[in-house]
Amino acid sequence: MNKRCNHCLSEDYQPFRDYKPLDFGVSLVQCNNCGHVFSLIQESIDYDEFYSQGKYVLQDNRGSFFDKIIGLNNSLIVKKIRTETDGGRLLDFGSGKGQFLSLFDSAFWDLTGVETSIPRARFASEHYGLNIYSEFYESGVIGEGRYNVITLFHVLEHLTEPKALLKKLITGNLKAGGLVVLEVPLIESWQSQIAKDRWMHLDPPIHFSHYSKMIIDDLLLGLAITPIRYSYFSLPLGMLGMCQALMSRLGYKGLLIEDLKFNRTFRLLGALLLTLPFAVFLESLAVIFKKGGIIRVYGRYNH
Repeated sequence: MNKRCNHCLSEDYQPFRDYKPLDFGVSLVQCNNCGHVFSLIQESIDYDEFYSQGKYVLQDNRGSFFDKIIGLNNSLIVKKIRTETDGGRLLDFGSGKGQFLSLFDSAFWDLTGVETSIPRARFASEHYGLNIYSEFYESGVIGEGRYNVITLFHVLEHLTEPKALLKKLITGNLKAGGLVVLEVPLIESWQSQIAKDRWMHLDPPIHFSHYSKMIIDDLLLGLAITPIRYSYFSLPLGMLGMCQALMSRLGYKGLLIEDLKFNRTFRLLGALLLTLPFAVFLESLAVIFKKGGIIRVYGRYNH
């Protein structure tokens, strides 16, 4: 069981709002020192086994509707990165199956990924020809280092010591003036407030941290990274997260992403279609008020 805050390491915390205990013996608490929300995990978990089942099972869904949605979302991020830098060396930390890196033109970019899931690392190498490191990162230089851009999409919430690891990654690998892109679920989002302990992105027991904008800003400040742009919009995670939030208020107990993969029924698809218009409206409004399901930050490293 972890007994201290994942952000400031304080052991002074209290239950987070009126959230019920989650699956796998997980309770949500909020640090009284810095305000960070994190998970207390009281059961012994075999994480290697956990990451090999359920929604984390590797699927080759290239060409599917969901893959096209992810691709469209990624292309918007790629476009923004291109406006902030003229190419160079890019490191995607937590690169998954390689869909994001595959969108960059290798004539202008030297691309590297880090993915500790061997099946996903192999998929990225075999299907997209990407250079992927699969060793667990502890410190130091990855590959040749000196990257112009480092991206981390939905990585920090999975780490027990995200602040320390991010500092080692940035200081050891990013050029001065380089670009950092971080994306994590937003605990203060509308969909989180609607679903409460049924929020999709709480994801017990593998999400240890639940970030607010305040904590993200504090994290970047400590790393000498100046934010240049925030985004709260995600096509797949924002809309699906809001769909599950609304469905959970109507009695749905499942995990939407996992059920869409393995338990797709006419009843589920019907409920999703009925919910989707309301989810699109609410999530779009939430993005305008900076309460979307995720927060994505683009920042400059002022080393």
